[in-house]
Amino acid sequence: MSENVENNEQAEQAVSAEQTELEALRNENEELIDTLQRLQADFDNYRKRAARDQESLVARAGERIVKELLTQPSDADEGSVIEVLQKGYRLGDRVLRPARVVVAGPKEEPSGDPL
Repeated sequence: MSENVENNEQAEQAVSAEQTELEALRNENEELIDTLQRLQADFDNYRKRAARDQESLVARAGERIVKELLTQPSDADEGSVIEVLQKGYRLGDRVLRPARVVVAGPKEEPSGDPL
């Protein structure tokens, strides 16, 4: 009978060890699932942020193009300032730095080459 008791104790110890290992594996599984879910959320946020940044970049590029088109002279008189490249500064009546500007030149006449 003591042999049966010994076998039962060994069996209980084996079951206890397996339950401990099973619990450790379940905990590891939960941690891995949690890590995966966080990575998925981080990637989803990154993807959304990248899409917003791309939309913003396209909007700014379009805005810059429109501003350039609007500042182009269509019927500027010769000698008129059409663009300020660098602002000038004065101190009283003295010029500290003259402004750098683009001035409209003479209008080009269309060539008289008939096709």
